[in-house]
Amino acid sequence: MAAMGIKPSQIRAAFVTHLDSDHFRLSWQRALPSGCRIYMHKSHARSAASRRMLKRAITPFSARDDERLDVFPDMTMRAVLASHDDLGVASFRFDFTGSRTGQASLGFATDLGRVPDSIVDINYAVDVMALESNYCPIMQRASGRPVFLKDRIMGGSGHLSNEQSSEAMNSIKPKSTAVLLHLSRECNTPDRAREVHSRDNPPHNIVITSQFEQTPWIDIVSSGATKSKSSEMPQQIPLFG
Repeated sequence: MAAMGIKPSQIRAAFVTHLDSDHFRLSWQRALPSGCRIYMHKSHARSAASRRMLKRAITPFSARDDERLDVFPDMTMRAVLASHDDLGVASFRFDFTGSRTGQASLGFATDLGRVPDSIVDINYAVDVMALESNYCPIMQRASGRPVFLKDRIMGGSGHLSNEQSSEAMNSIKPKSTAVLLHLSRECNTPDRAREVHSRDNPPHNIVITSQFEQTPWIDIVSSGATKSKSSEMPQQIPLFG
């Protein structure tokens, strides 16, 4: 954040996907300004409270099909709870609108055991889709990791392979950019992830994130009207001017 010129005091909202220690920590809560709202699925909130992991009030959500939260006047959020370990993982769709940005959409999903239809449906034709592309199956099987860990990761409640991620991305059909998240340092490489995601010559750009350096700013660029599988959506225009 510091390298991108962002201070913790500027953060106005935080969205918790799940409670794994690489995604949610007490120290991170303390770093957030007092006015920052923390959004968390109600099942995660109950678990976090029972484990004394909460040091401040949170805003719970239930991820119902009809639930749409007004985060800010120009930003709404919808969520889906997907399989990941015992409590699942929250995935998000954000819709933005305003006099400067117009309308734009962003999907965010990581730490998925599999991609349910609900994630494809809620994020269909978003401007930018950020999706986990965690491991290469060949590297995973050849790794020195314990068998139980390999089974957890590859067994449908852990993480997505490059192939699973690419298949989901091609179903979601982001209009502008596919952002690949959560690449394993031991069982994946950026080149392998890009090769799999590029096989079908998708029309969207591909951006691969890294654990070692910040990702450049990504503009959300309109490429015409957004269509859901069941209804027409408003025209999308750039999120960042």
